[in-house]
Amino acid sequence: MTRRPPLYWPILGPPSAEVRKALEDPRHPLCLEVPELWCYRIVRPAPLRGWTARHCEALRQGLFPVPMDQLLWDEERGGKRSWRVWALERAKLDRSLGLWRDQVWAPGRKVRVHPQGQLGDGSSLASFPNLAPLPHRARRWPMAALRKAAFWGTVGVGMAVSAAITCFRDVREGRSLRLESDHLEQRVQALQTDLDGLKGSVEALGGLSRSSEEAGWIKDLDGLTRLLPEDSRVVGLVWKPSAIHIDLITPHPELIREALEASPEFRNVRFVGNLERRDGKNRLTLECEQERTP
Repeated sequence: MTRRPPLYWPILGPPSAEVRKALEDPRHPLCLEVPELWCYRIVRPAPLRGWTARHCEALRQGLFPVPMDQLLWDEERGGKRSWRVWALERAKLDRSLGLWRDQVWAPGRKVRVHPQGQLGDGSSLASFPNLAPLPHRARRWPMAALRKAAFWGTVGVGMAVSAAITCFRDVREGRSLRLESDHLEQRVQALQTDLDGLKGSVEALGGLSRSSEEAGWIKDLDGLTRLLPEDSRVVGLVWKPSAIHIDLITPHPELIREALEASPEFRNVRFVGNLERRDGKNRLTLECEQERTP
């Protein structure tokens, strides 16, 4: 059976005639686009030893102001890469689907829900991020784990072949060839030990090269924690050495700006603010560009 491409539906508008026809067939995949302002986004740089599943699980429960069981979320992390998390309230998505909700979440339908501007190549339902419920997401192959398994599988096959050759030579040529094989194996082990030492040195140098960046990140995060009042909360934070992007909800945005300008941690800052009032609250997005002294 030919695989059908997913149909695209911006969720703020009504479905097209082609999408409405596809909704009648639960086997037809869909790609839904939601406004980025509906979503929570968290970006954390990698620590020196990288992110682990246990570390992320411990931090995930306190990332968002809404309980995790009310959110649809997806994350991307790597051993030495940053940790990115997107989340969307399930109730808001279901309300926007309206009368088509049951047809969209029909059993067996593959769906991708992505924030506006985060579609990527647009052809893969398994691309990151996908905020659809887990039963409706396409399978995402763990390529890093597969590459690692293929590597160690190849190593295992090579070792098995090497052992078979060694046994065959022992039978045909006697003990002298076996001693020679043992000597070669010891040389390989010595070379592997030297290679592991070099890898450790490279990783240590990489950690030292990032130490100044992380020190700046920790300093800025500590300053924000002490300066923000209790009635304000951060819903998005992206840190760079030259700029800090803060997305927060606060009833007094002007006090936030004055506090940051007066603080010793944020000297020589230039604020570019975007204020939006919604549901009786002020949502303030600040871009603080800093001139850091050496």
